[in-house]
Amino acid sequence: MDTREDVPGDPADRVGAGGGEPRPDDDGGDDAGRPARQPVRAAARLDGWALGDPGRAAAEAVREFLGLVAPTECVACGGQDTVLCRVCSARMRRSTVRPARVEDAAESLPMDDFDRPLPVVAAGPYAGELSACLLAYKNRQRTGLVTVLGPALAGAVHSFAPEARRVKAWTGAERLLLVPVPSRRSATIERGYAPVHELLRWMRRRRLEPPGFQIAAPLQVQETWSALLPSRAAVRLIDAIGQRLGAGRGAGSGAQKGRGRRARTAVRESMRVGVDLRGCVCVIVDDVLTTGATVAEAHRALEVAGAVVAGAVVIAATHDPRGTETAAVGINGG
Repeated sequence: MDTREDVPGDPADRVGAGGGEPRPDDDGGDDAGRPARQPVRAAARLDGWALGDPGRAAAEAVREFLGLVAPTECVACGGQDTVLCRVCSARMRRSTVRPARVEDAAESLPMDDFDRPLPVVAAGPYAGELSACLLAYKNRQRTGLVTVLGPALAGAVHSFAPEARRVKAWTGAERLLLVPVPSRRSATIERGYAPVHELLRWMRRRRLEPPGFQIAAPLQVQETWSALLPSRAAVRLIDAIGQRLGAGRGAGSGAQKGRGRRARTAVRESMRVGVDLRGCVCVIVDDVLTTGATVAEAHRALEVAGAVVAGAVVIAATHDPRGTETAAVGINGG
């Protein structure tokens, strides 16, 4: 079964989807004598207006109006009228300019025959502006941040591409696949989108995947008893009630550790693949690496389907050699 494009692109982004340049009517009517390129000239004039000073002025007026009727703020510093201010955007980009290997501190990653963990590349450490962007993108429906997080993910994917190609040459595989970790159905319904899938769609529309790689989504979540676990909102509510009733600092820490153990238990045997992936080398794509349990489960499911897993790529890692260890607060990554 073919898995080439389980993450479809936007038809509006494909060049030539509308059938090429406008043509004059073929019915011999009044428009038959008009020059065929007149609509093209009109479109060029419209582009000149939209991209010039009048268009910029109009866009600024619209932003000011939206700032009045629907105020927004920078997800990192709280500045007004922008989802990510220029200063925070620059800092976020600097933190992801050099992707790095981060697998050593993730204790739940699968090991190979030489007792080495599955290689994982992260765009940056889970801290500062990058963590703020990820949390807002995943949990606060700030989908506009895809234009900030997408380039970071693309850079990490390109950094890992040579390793995946070496695995492909060594195994004699036929295809290289970028495989997103799936979201639970309930989480997708709650958000209205699947975060990692949306980032890969953004990459595909802009043709940012490395040459020779295809994006596919064969992984599926099996909704079992784990779907009955409390949602993030319910867990936050329970914690807040406990704090108001006088729960101590130690009790909160124990609750956090308990949730971590529960998440690792819940992810086991939670994914499946319904297609034959023999002859494919897969690179798992996720947003955040914490313990590695989610990546390990995706690795297991892909290998059962016959794939060779070269490694994983994430946007951020809570244990990163470039920075200090960060607390995994509010993360649902693996």
